[in-house]
Amino acid sequence: MVEVLAARHTWCAPDERIRLATPLGARLRFDVAGLDERGAPQRGWLARTSGSVGGAAGGALLGLADALSGNDNLSSDPDQVPTTLVTGPGPRCLAVSALGGLDTLDPGDHWFLTSTRLALLSFRPPDTEGTGSIGGTPAGSDTGLFDRARRLGSGLLGHGDAAAPALRTSLPTATARVELPAARIRSAEVVARRRGAGSSGVHPHYLRVVLDDGSALELAAPGGTEATARRMLALVSSCPTRSPE
Repeated sequence: MVEVLAARHTWCAPDERIRLATPLGARLRFDVAGLDERGAPQRGWLARTSGSVGGAAGGALLGLADALSGNDNLSSDPDQVPTTLVTGPGPRCLAVSALGGLDTLDPGDHWFLTSTRLALLSFRPPDTEGTGSIGGTPAGSDTGLFDRARRLGSGLLGHGDAAAPALRTSLPTATARVELPAARIRSAEVVARRRGAGSSGVHPHYLRVVLDDGSALELAAPGGTEATARRMLALVSSCPTRSPE
């Protein structure tokens, strides 16, 4: 996965370990008291939200709803389950406020859980001007990008390897759009979600990342299977989490 290589070389700290990477996907949905499924305040909640949280926070919620409304990839088909689900007791919860500054959404963004933080990363294509080759690899290089990437993924190529700088310039640049310290994660678990009325198929499974205020981000397991969700849980099990108070 090129996003993992890009995050490792353009965003991670030298001693930071990536535990999990999974796409945001095209269907971000909310299951939060006072918000509709797109994150907009429900009738009667907007005034309370603006009054108690402040106009900027209320505007951020509406901005996120506008971003969702403008995403043509979002589907109302009941068989198209959310790829990321935000849950919480109300609009001021941590899971919602962490997303409140987003004014656009890109299905190509990825959730990353590392040894130190939870983040939503976007990726900017590499600058290929003047390289004379695809992907920013210098013309005439005796080591191809994919060969170097394979060696890197196998742990054979580190930051001190002579080929590492060339690989970094060939990769997209990762930028955090949402970022929370891992200490704010209370726990992680596998959950199954019922499909809506009129839908068919098995119940999709998610990795539920619970934050310290009880709100959560639920990340869809590839294929929706319980087995895949449990593999995701195994990957993040060694991340630091905060015990409930």
